[in-house]
Amino acid sequence: MLESSPLSSRIGTNYAPTDEEIVQTTRLLSLPIARLTILKEDMDKALKVYEDLCARHNALSLQIDGYRALLSPARRLPVDIVREIFSRCLPTQHNAVMSPREAPLLLTQVCSGWRHIALSTPMLWASIHISTPLDSPQSVEQQSNMVREWMSRSGGCPLTISLHDLVGSLETNRWHKIMDSISNHSSQWKRISIATSSHYFEHIFALPSSAVPLLESISITILTPGSPHRLRPVVYPSGILDAPLLREISLKDVREYYSIFPLKWANLTKLSLEGISNNSSIYKTAKILRLCKRLLELRAEIITINNETGPLGAPIILPMLQRLSIYHDGIGIEEFVELLKVPRLEHLEFHTKCPNKGRYLLPLLPIHSEMLQTLVANFQMLSREDFITCLRRCPHLTILSNKFGHTPGVVDDDIARQIALVNQIPVNCHFDDELLELLCVPDVLTGCFLLPELEVLKCLSAAYFSDAKLVEFIHLRQGGTLPNVRKMERIVAVFNRAQTTPVVEEVKQFIGEHFMVRLSYALASDSRNVYFPYNGLPSQSPFILPQYQ
Repeated sequence: MLESSPLSSRIGTNYAPTDEEIVQTTRLLSLPIARLTILKEDMDKALKVYEDLCARHNALSLQIDGYRALLSPARRLPVDIVREIFSRCLPTQHNAVMSPREAPLLLTQVCSGWRHIALSTPMLWASIHISTPLDSPQSVEQQSNMVREWMSRSGGCPLTISLHDLVGSLETNRWHKIMDSISNHSSQWKRISIATSSHYFEHIFALPSSAVPLLESISITILTPGSPHRLRPVVYPSGILDAPLLREISLKDVREYYSIFPLKWANLTKLSLEGISNNSSIYKTAKILRLCKRLLELRAEIITINNETGPLGAPIILPMLQRLSIYHDGIGIEEFVELLKVPRLEHLEFHTKCPNKGRYLLPLLPIHSEMLQTLVANFQMLSREDFITCLRRCPHLTILSNKFGHTPGVVDDDIARQIALVNQIPVNCHFDDELLELLCVPDVLTGCFLLPELEVLKCLSAAYFSDAKLVEFIHLRQGGTLPNVRKMERIVAVFNRAQTTPVVEEVKQFIGEHFMVRLSYALASDSRNVYFPYNGLPSQSPFILPQYQ
């Protein structure tokens, strides 16, 4: 009908109709408008029917969902299976944290059934990390109550506890509240790690050995080593360090002489001595190690004290040692290393601050190290010849890692160069194309491939591989063309240059569950003055650092 209107051809234009056309069109629209009203009423009826159907559908769906929930297999799981699943939800890299975002607290917030199971499963509460609050006394009181309740849920389970008091932030009376909360369960302590100001440790050492019958491991870190307060374990000769089952101890930045500690050194299987002090001297370390015949793992920071001279004495024989980490200032280390006998060593980490002392790594590597699987060092402190000798002595090595000192990262190479500059000694960059070439061709001396069992290659100090050579190396190792040579599982490298070739893209056919590549490059430089809004903020770096695994 509307098509017969004289204005039908004018629709969508700027045409202005005449008075006669307006009257004619208004008369013509009356019937369509009436039909439109009827359609709107029909739509409203249909919408009401649809809404009613939706309501009935939702109500029926809720009923069905309720029955389906009752039929869920999860409801029929035995409680012991649920407890086992819950236990697998606990963190594996650290103790459980008092956070509702992580298990076990997270498990108490899902439903009443889960909450009941979680609260009645002691093993879920057998570990705890306590980070002391910095604000009001009310916060300390609240945390103390929370720790006390957490401990009560652990039943009789052996406890693993870590406590970190940021730079002795707590007043003494508040510290005692926290300590009292865990000391009441000292008979359950299995592993305890405490980092705080030195004068707070008296409370710990005052515990008699009879109060900690299950204690196997203790870690002490002094966060304020320069404090005027002193650690006085000698006052308690039968204290916590005399625990009958104590096998592992870690001491960091402790200034007192270790020899006065009532430790059963011969029983220790794991020992860590860190922090620069008189305790770190080669002579005192050697004396202690001769008492530790059962050690399986040793981590030691060693320095030379000026007033200590003369021979170190008898060999230091550690017949069971499997893991060894040494950090030293490079002075006088040669005799210590020569005396150290570790026939069963599997993991070796060796760091020196002096570039010309890296060669003292060699005495720790027998001519043919059958047991050694992991070697970590700041290899730039060795000559090329000594570096290659190290590799030849480790035919069964599976992990080779280059890093500088305690803290891995891109700045390590700069630190090494600064030290070398002061000592006027060149820093050698061995993690380069020549190393990759050596790992892919038979050794000229032996006729065999170097490190044929190597699976992990890491360079956490600046790597000097070219991208093209790295791509070639990956193709050769992963392509299976090298006889009797294992495929790599992981390559991690940090470069202080910009990327030139998309390495990951070039080797993507090899990357998967059994092989990964993590590369970090410096951002490409720009000669122009570029405004960067984050300049001046802490922790800004010109490097892109992935999370290493």
